[in-house]
Amino acid sequence: MRMLLLACAIGLGMLSCKSVQNANKLTDRQWMLETLAGKQVEAKEKPGTPFLLFDGAGMRVSGLAGCNRFFGMYEEKAGKLTFSQTGSTRLACPEETGEATFFKMLENTDNYLIKDGKLSLRRQEEVLGVFKGEPLEAPKN
Repeated sequence: MRMLLLACAIGLGMLSCKSVQNANKLTDRQWMLETLAGKQVEAKEKPGTPFLLFDGAGMRVSGLAGCNRFFGMYEEKAGKLTFSQTGSTRLACPEETGEATFFKMLENTDNYLIKDGKLSLRRQEEVLGVFKGEPLEAPKN
């Protein structure tokens, strides 16, 4: 009986560790922008709240910058993070979307930190933007 309880405890511990590891990865999450340049970002219905998606297999990043969708490449190694070859759609957008600041954040990022389900994009120690991670939904059949 003790062996069964011990096996169950170890199994639950391993599952718990795996979910913590996944929460600390760039991939497998949609990162919703909460603050940009120290200012709170309000959730928008149209076109939507800015977000990031990281594709680890292709080292690609994509998302919404405020009005336009964007795409590019990223390089991540030991807490260092850089974005390159970024491009975007070119919709006519109101100036208050903050897109210029969003793209400047990507351009200036050189490292990141994930803590308590939040991704901070940083330049040295300065926080440029904070995102909240949301698990990606499984495809529906």
